[in-house]
Amino acid sequence: MKHDNSSVLKLYPAESEMQLSDDGVAAQSQLSDLIADGITAIRRSFAYVALISIAALTLSLFLASNATPKYEALGRVVIDQSLGGNEGTARSNNFFGETMMIDSEVESLLSRDLLTAVATRLGEQGADEQYVITETSTLEERGEAIDALIEGLSVERVESTFVIDVRFEAETPELAATVVNLLMEEFR
Repeated sequence: MKHDNSSVLKLYPAESEMQLSDDGVAAQSQLSDLIADGITAIRRSFAYVALISIAALTLSLFLASNATPKYEALGRVVIDQSLGGNEGTARSNNFFGETMMIDSEVESLLSRDLLTAVATRLGEQGADEQYVITETSTLEERGEAIDALIEGLSVERVESTFVIDVRFEAETPELAATVVNLLMEEFR
């Protein structure tokens, strides 16, 4: 097998091992050889790097052009603070009670019962079958519709407030808004 010696990396001794002439010519020569070898290696691999970069860019553009657009609707639920304890209780003394109350409301918004009601109303409005439950839906179809709603749904407390953000992401802005609005109506 034949080897191309031009691609072999040259090893140079450490500075302390170099024999320098009075004018430092040996060190300069080795440094220039090292730089020249580095430039040659970069030139050889440039074609590969360019080819990989072009392929990655082409793939990215293809995927971006074929991606399904997503739309998000946002609704906010404001929790009545008076439900969280005695009016005279200081906020710092009732922090855990308030946190539990807000967490309970978040879980209620994500409950399968509430989402079943939303999916049923979506069916009445003729929405996308993926999210719809009808009287004739099988147990499996009901589960799939609820799972599809849960997948697009995000329910989170806004920092340390009494506000909960309800977001739904869908392929159309109308569906996203309808789901959020129905969820808010059914939650009341």
